[in-house]
Amino acid sequence: MNVAWCESRYHPNSVNTDSGASGLFQFLPSTWSGTPYASQSPFDPRANAFAAAWLYSHYGPGRWVCQG
Repeated sequence: MNVAWCESRYHPNSVNTDSGASGLFQFLPSTWSGTPYASQSPFDPRANAFAAAWLYSHYGPGRWVCQG
């Protein structure tokens, strides 16, 4: 959860206007589209958290600038 705090301060509607990353865990559109939750909005906090858990379990923390 430290990653979500660092990335968005727990704001599910956060958007990084420079990178286009969005949601609690600040997914880039290209990364979001590669998750099993791509059919859902990255602004859905539950989908964003599940996608983060999925990504972490497959690739570890290295996908985030903030690693907790």
